[in-house]
Amino acid sequence: MSKPKVKTEISPKGIFVYPSLNRPDTKFDADGVYSVKLKLPEAEAAELVTKIDDAISAQVKKTAAEFAAEGKKGKVKRADAPYTVDEEGGTVTINFKMKASGKRKDGTTFTQKPGLKSSKADPDTKQPMNIPEDTIIGGRPIGKVAFTVSPFYTAPVGAAVTLRSHDVQLYSLV
Repeated sequence: MSKPKVKTEISPKGIFVYPSLNRPDTKFDADGVYSVKLKLPEAEAAELVTKIDDAISAQVKKTAAEFAAEGKKGKVKRADAPYTVDEEGGTVTINFKMKASGKRKDGTTFTQKPGLKSSKADPDTKQPMNIPEDTIIGGRPIGKVAFTVSPFYTAPVGAAVTLRSHDVQLYSLV
């Protein structure tokens, strides 16, 4: 049986806050995690926030149905969403991440890193050009994130989603 195809989403253009796109962060995970926080005005983030909330609600319902089928009782806890709202500033900060390496269920290992693309198109292919790996991405660059919504459930955290980044398109480097 084949796995269902996962839909890749693309975020609106926003400001990257504390991007870790060149080197994985190993502070809390020895395998490393690439991450970026995307800061958007509330109005531009509204559609994406609705999609995230809908995905979390769907995971809560799915987990509750699985509990009922197994005869478990109790309410399914809803975990925190992968975004924060700053009502005073009128912004939403959305968290995206990607594991740098790990082990699959079949025991094989993997390594991966986010694709870094420029907003400038290659004159021949009209596709975004790759950014050299040694380019330091710091400060507050502007860009978009290509990602998938990955639902999960764990007993301590509850039902939630994580936003798994794939490619990043940069419009300005600082």
